[in-house]
Amino acid sequence: PAKVVEASHPVQVGDLPAGSAVIGFSEKYVQTILEQALARTLGHVSWASGAVIVLVLPAAILIAVFLTRPIRALEKGSEAIGKGDFKARVDVKSGDELGDLAGRFNEMAQQLAILDEMKDEFISSVSHDLRSPMSAVKMYTQYMLFEDPDRDKILPQHRTFLLTIME
Repeated sequence: PAKVVEASHPVQVGDLPAGSAVIGFSEKYVQTILEQALARTLGHVSWASGAVIVLVLPAAILIAVFLTRPIRALEKGSEAIGKGDFKARVDVKSGDELGDLAGRFNEMAQQLAILDEMKDEFISSVSHDLRSPMSAVKMYTQYMLFEDPDRDKILPQHRTFLLTIME
């Protein structure tokens, strides 16, 4: 009463055909065998997927941390430069593009440090050069306002100007 699944294959003895080999299974048996094979395959795939997650995911995280370390170092270095610390350097010694970028970053930081030092020297020099003439202007203004024998002849409007200059 059950359906039968048959398979046949020709059989030869030497070079001569000897007949056919026929095998038959009930359809229910074939379905059971296929379901068992599918369940075993699904079990193997599940186990392999779990192993991949357990083994590969931590490795991927380690690789990501390893690859992003130079980027984080460049980020910290750029923050330091942004805050005015021109002595900041990035220690990345890889031979790839990130290593090249770190080298250029360090060169840029060195040039910024040199420019910052030049700026400080310029401001110091300019302020020194301006201090002497400003001191002379202040000295003459004080003399005109407080020590000059003719200080009473200064007009009130001019006295206000001289006080402003002295301040």
